[in-house]
Amino acid sequence: MKTLAQIPVDMLLAGHFHVAGTSRTTTRYKIDDYSALIIASGTTTSIRGRGQPNSLNVIQIEPPLTTIARYHWQPKRGAFDLFSTERFVRTGNGWTPT
Repeated sequence: MKTLAQIPVDMLLAGHFHVAGTSRTTTRYKIDDYSALIIASGTTTSIRGRGQPNSLNVIQIEPPLTTIARYHWQPKRGAFDLFSTERFVRTGNGWTPT
């Protein structure tokens, strides 16, 4: 994580565990003046949902703001609907929720 802070990396994207979620590196790693977003995608097209509905993330970047919109699959409608929206602002210390 110290190497990622030196580069610096702003976002870490994941999806292997089929569980959607957003967090910041500061939750686990205390590195002065550094915070990255961890954005995990849930399952979009597989049946391995791990207890969550199928979902996808749409990441919109308009510096210094980033918005992560999560959509959940609605089988009865055959479509994805907006489930949640999270917004973060990039400061000198990294990402902070707005």
